Amino acid sequence: MRNVKIIKLSGEKVYNISLLLNGMNPKYVLGLLVAVVLIGGGVWTFNRDDNDGDEYTYDSTGDASLTSTTTSVTDTMTTSTVPAKTFTLAEIATHPDATSCYTAIDGKVYDITAWIPKHPGGQKAILGICGIDGSNAFNRKHGGAEKQALILATFNLGVLAN
Repeated sequence: MRNVKIIKLSGEKVYNISLLLNGMNPKYVLGLLVAVVLIGGGVWTFNRDDNDGDEYTYDSTGDASLTSTTTSVTDTMTTSTVPAKTFTLAEIATHPDATSCYTAIDGKVYDITAWIPKHPGGQKAILGICGIDGSNAFNRKHGGAEKQALILATFNLGVLAN
């Protein structure tokens, strides 16, 4: 055995690692280091929380809150006491595509233009309800789903005229 400096801490032997590695094949040391990093990364990956990092809640006043736990940032959407803007179907029809996409869902009007490239179901699903009352399509796919309703609420512009 080489002359290795032994350091004693609390009665345990601790070897000076630089002396242990001295003279070892650098490829072996590099391979060992890569293996440790890959295994550590794999353990970290599989132990992560797999949720989407977003939590949605409603408080008693009807205000919706979106909290992104992955970034520790809270975006709060509050309902205004100012009367909601009223839109007609004719006005909504002037926003029928990806450059400006308005839709009415259950009596409310939304500008979902920014959601088109982000929609998990693809852009086609959103583009299909641009410029029209998309209530049937939305409710058929997402009816009663709290997460989708909260996301939709962030795009609210006003209400649909009777």
